[in-house]
Amino acid sequence: MKNQILGFLFILLQCSLFGQAPIVDTITLSFEQETYRIQYPHFWTIDTSHQMATEFILYSPQRDTADLFKENINLIIQDFGENTVSLDEYVYGTSNSLANYFKNSKMFLSERKKANNLTYHQLIYQGTMNNRDLKFEQYLWIQNNKAYVLTLTCE
Repeated sequence: MKNQILGFLFILLQCSLFGQAPIVDTITLSFEQETYRIQYPHFWTIDTSHQMATEFILYSPQRDTADLFKENINLIIQDFGENTVSLDEYVYGTSNSLANYFKNSKMFLSERKKANNLTYHQLIYQGTMNNRDLKFEQYLWIQNNKAYVLTLTCE
């Protein structure tokens, strides 16, 4: 599983998402835990304080003084304990709750995919929160009775 998150992270960071130029710097740092390992551009910062129930949050640098929002990537792991939740159920619940969190939420993509023997679901959506128009790309998967949600947030 460690390589699966690594693969998703590089897809998120290397692609040109939401009209922004792709990142081409190849110097990376690593952060490793028992169930995952990530590599990220050396000029991003990592917060491992578990704020907002995250495993980590990676923050992009500010482009200039007018850039008031730091694009970020975070990972949330939700342990279901003894309960069994399918990926279909989890995606359904996540998709249906967007309107509760964001004004003007709009779904662009909701698609099941498979890579490296892992079935996951990709969501791309937008919404307004705290007067900011935000766009999100999420990868959701279930493994060992835990939900993993890797999210890129851009303004």
